Amino acid sequence: MRARFAITTVPPQDTSTETLPTSPTFLAVRYGFVALTIPIVWYWLGMVAGAATAVSLAAVILLFGPRALVLDEQGYRLLSLFPRKKVLWGMVDSFRMGSAPRTGTFVVYTKAGRRPRWWWPARGGMIPRAFAPKPGSRALSASDLADLLPKRSSSSARAYW
Repeated sequence: MRARFAITTVPPQDTSTETLPTSPTFLAVRYGFVALTIPIVWYWLGMVAGAATAVSLAAVILLFGPRALVLDEQGYRLLSLFPRKKVLWGMVDSFRMGSAPRTGTFVVYTKAGRRPRWWWPARGGMIPRAFAPKPGSRALSASDLADLLPKRSSSSARAYW
């Protein structure tokens, strides 16, 4: 007998898969600061420029804004409307905390097999700290998020972090 799925039915997930949804308060604060640019552009350049700014910012947020972080046995991926690739655990050498002046802290991963140089670290990418342990709760800190990810270490990566 075949299993039937309705449009509203969510297919069963594997027990080894963990999905961390985005925190609404974290996203509201981040997107609230972005939305402040709309009246500024509207005032300086006029109504058409303000409307074009609002439409372009909304499109970027809808397409590229993170919706969830899915962790499974093979790796992780960030869910958004624009498809993103899956990062396999074997491709990652280590996870560390990073920071930027206006964005705060986040998790940075180093790609496996890359040697850091003094002019450019061997970073592979970053995971924003916009994810909560359950829907509607506060976002995890960067250190808590880094603790969820597998512990991998490399002596060459440790020297430059």
